[in-house]
Amino acid sequence: MKQLAIIPRDQRDINQELEGCVERLEHSRIKVYVSHRGHGYGILWAEDSAFSVLTSAGFNVAPLTRRSS
Repeated sequence: MKQLAIIPRDQRDINQELEGCVERLEHSRIKVYVSHRGHGYGILWAEDSAFSVLTSAGFNVAPLTRRSS
């Protein structure tokens, strides 16, 4: 499972983008486990193939990784 950050594309708000991402993933039969909306960003927890599906569809997506301090 991957944790992905979603940043809205031009002229869209985060609600539209996050809903679009979830729809695209579900259409591709990729399970989305959790989504979260923040101020100007969204977070998805989804199957590993989600990143490539969303970037191929033109969404602004970045994988999140944990760093130890």
